[in-house]
Amino acid sequence: MHRSLYALTLVFTSFTASVNAADVSIKPGLWEVTTTSDLLNFASQIPAAQMDNLNALAKEYGFDVPEIKNGAAKSTTCMT
Repeated sequence: MHRSLYALTLVFTSFTASVNAADVSIKPGLWEVTTTSDLLNFASQIPAAQMDNLNALAKEYGFDVPEIKNGAAKSTTCMT
């Protein structure tokens, strides 16, 4: 459980850091963001019940866990 939570925390932190690090003007609208990581390849090994618990925990803190496939997490965000 701790390893999975660590992995998800790393994904969210990486995403936030990459968005904050970019000092460019971004066109407003709905954007799809893809984050890749070797660590995300292990997400498929998390049992479904444990992943449901992680999703519930993330929602408690206001996060939506993005779809993770082939070592990449895809999410959408609206830039205004």
